Amino acid sequence: MISTAGNPRESVAAAFDAVAACYDVEWTDAPAGRAQREQVWRVVGDLFRAGERVLDLGCGTGADAARLARLGISVHAVDIAPEMLAAARRRLEAEGTGSRVRLELRALEDLAALRERGPFDGALSNFGALNCVADLPRLASDLSTLVRPGGCVAACVFGRFCLWEVLWYLARGDAARALRRRRSVTARSGFAVFYPSVAALTAAFRPWFRRLEVRGVGVFVPPSYAASWANGRPGLLGALDRLDRVAGRAWGLRASSDHVLVVFERS
Repeated sequence: MISTAGNPRESVAAAFDAVAACYDVEWTDAPAGRAQREQVWRVVGDLFRAGERVLDLGCGTGADAARLARLGISVHAVDIAPEMLAAARRRLEAEGTGSRVRLELRALEDLAALRERGPFDGALSNFGALNCVADLPRLASDLSTLVRPGGCVAACVFGRFCLWEVLWYLARGDAARALRRRRSVTARSGFAVFYPSVAALTAAFRPWFRRLEVRGVGVFVPPSYAASWANGRPGLLGALDRLDRVAGRAWGLRASSDHVLVVFERS
């Protein structure tokens, strides 16, 4: 059962604060995590150009913000978790990219407050930040006031069915976790996590955006918790990544991926 006690935003912030110190080790810098991020960037790298202004929604430890900055893009990065922003600040300072990135403590439900700082040329939300948002139509409406016509929004969310997750947890006798994504909403670390279908995500954005592309991320490349056997085998992981380059485009296969990347264009 999903608890409704307390402030949901505080629960989300506390949960991500708790993992901020280990997030890069367990995901960003882990071989499987890097492989999945590169799959996203094969698409995102063609969406934005030097000199543009881009929103990074749920920026986490700043890996994407830093990469955008290295491309000459100005970034406004927001996150709900203070410790994640602190980690992002340390990354940017270490890489010397901080001058191009503005970090802000803000929930995605409060994007309307950024209108005075717009318009932006696009937005990126990577690896599940939007899965923490209950009201996607409202978020899409807010983004429609922030992103210029013709600008792109790239949203990478948890998929509704991850074959790796099902097999991994069934093998350990944990049917509840194996099938948790089949429910539209479940609980993780004390807060609600939503699993919108591609159709539901598209419907939320449709009044203001048109969908350009859908791609599975992590069909064969496993999630971080299931990747210990692959992380030490770069040749095998590389082969799985090459399979994903084809599988991520195929409807029947992308439906079983860890994440789904959906690209929208502002109408």
